[in-house]
Amino acid sequence: MESRLQKNLAKNSEYGQNQDLKQSNVDFRKNFHQTKLEITQMLTDIQSAENSDDDFTKARNLQEIDQKLRSLQQSLISNSITLPSYDIHSLQNHLSELIASYHHAKTQLLPTPSFRFKSRVKKSTTTHSTSQSSSSILPPAPSYSISNLKSQNLIL
Repeated sequence: MESRLQKNLAKNSEYGQNQDLKQSNVDFRKNFHQTKLEITQMLTDIQSAENSDDDFTKARNLQEIDQKLRSLQQSLISNSITLPSYDIHSLQNHLSELIASYHHAKTQLLPTPSFRFKSRVKKSTTTHSTSQSSSSILPPAPSYSISNLKSQNLIL
């Protein structure tokens, strides 16, 4: 009788742990979707106010979105132990869509830097004279051959 009582207590404690685990998974999904909605709202706000904001404000807002995306990704990684595999894959897909829309907005909204290196045009006469002079200075490359038992030679 005592063993049956211990088994029932163990089942009840496991049931309580499973309920806690299920509740934490539900809470995580709610927080994930709430953060996802906040990020999408911020992205739409930034894109709609494209001309009115200055570049510093856009960069600051994009940096805030980037931090939220990183924290969302980190929380997904930390909770992936307790989530079912289907939920993990669907949440990863949602996260990758958010990251793609963030990168798209970032490339469209932030200005390209005006400083660029100019490519130098090499003169053709200079390259010919250096290639001729370098070939006369360097000794010819040695060649190696390997033969196998069938008397076939491989030249390297």
